[in-house]
Amino acid sequence: MVIKDRENDGKIVGFLNGIATNERIFRDEFFTDESLHEPDGETVMIMGLDVLREYRKMGLARELVFNYCRKEQARVRRNKFMNKKLLIEFKNHIDLGDLIKKYNHSFDEYVTMQIGFDGNVYILFNKNIPERIDGMFVPTESNSNYSVLLLQIDWNEEKIINEKYYDLGVQKMNYSFVQPISEGLLLVSSRCRFNKGNPENNAAIVDFNGNIIDEFCLGDGISHCFVHPDLGIVIGYFDEGVFGNYGWNNPLGACGVRVWGRGGQDIWQADKNIYDCYAMNISETGTIWYYYYDEFKLVNASINNSCEREYVPEIDGAVSLIISKDNLTIMMDKGYDANDEFVAKKIIDDKLCDEVHISFMYQGKCRKVSLISSYGSKAAFVENGTCLFLRSF
Repeated sequence: MVIKDRENDGKIVGFLNGIATNERIFRDEFFTDESLHEPDGETVMIMGLDVLREYRKMGLARELVFNYCRKEQARVRRNKFMNKKLLIEFKNHIDLGDLIKKYNHSFDEYVTMQIGFDGNVYILFNKNIPERIDGMFVPTESNSNYSVLLLQIDWNEEKIINEKYYDLGVQKMNYSFVQPISEGLLLVSSRCRFNKGNPENNAAIVDFNGNIIDEFCLGDGISHCFVHPDLGIVIGYFDEGVFGNYGWNNPLGACGVRVWGRGGQDIWQADKNIYDCYAMNISETGTIWYYYYDEFKLVNASINNSCEREYVPEIDGAVSLIISKDNLTIMMDKGYDANDEFVAKKIIDDKLCDEVHISFMYQGKCRKVSLISSYGSKAAFVENGTCLFLRSF
């Protein structure tokens, strides 16, 4: 694509060129090996963007990128790479504020949004979220009315195709997580007290009417909660769950990452020196990925063969983690003070290589988004707290 100056005999003053491929990571060979071009590829690698010096600072480069992306989107291209930058364009957006109001809720009642193993999105509401004790400590009990909004998603078109709303009635604990489970829903509170040997049950399996099927304790200080149909309940713990608080001298989360059965039975524990589980995900093949403080290492754990493979992402303080469907690429935020900036890294020979920086776009404009939930390759992002984007990688 080129820009010409009509008032100067059609002089070419800027251009943008690229190559189509089904690959997801930019590599130097794209500059030299034209056989890598795949005309029907869903990804465009942008190889060059140039504007003559005397025509710069006029917005021409921005117009080139905008019109090029619009043209390629019409050809069903989903991703654009510019040298070491990946441009990801969302297809649709959801107004989260309107969605919440539709069911007579407000953001003051919004607890969390999580993606389940079934690909559905679950939004948990609490009619009376309790205030923190002394402005710091999360109460373990709520004794208020909960409800769940289930969103069935077309992940190719990035839009909602069906909605189901469930009133769960009054529940005792101050729940922080919601996941689908075979019997209905798993509700989990991040905090629970030891109570001198009679710990609070901070996990409940309920049916879609809120009737409790089973209750058990998963330990205090929970930062991440996933349910996998084969693995069980996968839990990550933050520092208070690892070192103990709320009366726990020998906390259940001392290992940092743990897998529980559907009735709270111990299945597996991580074997790393974890102070705090910062990020977690479960891959399409059922392996557990977690990233921990204070070594800031990324681990891929297969509990079936008791193997924990370790990677060094060279990022401090990341909280987001997405695993591509082919298990060959990971996406993370850039860490402390940059949790709304993202990079992708390719997994090659058990190492993380070929880092690219990611920019998100919608309707031709760059979007500053934060990850609010991920499960495997599926992710939910939000911009300005209300603009929801869904994407599968």
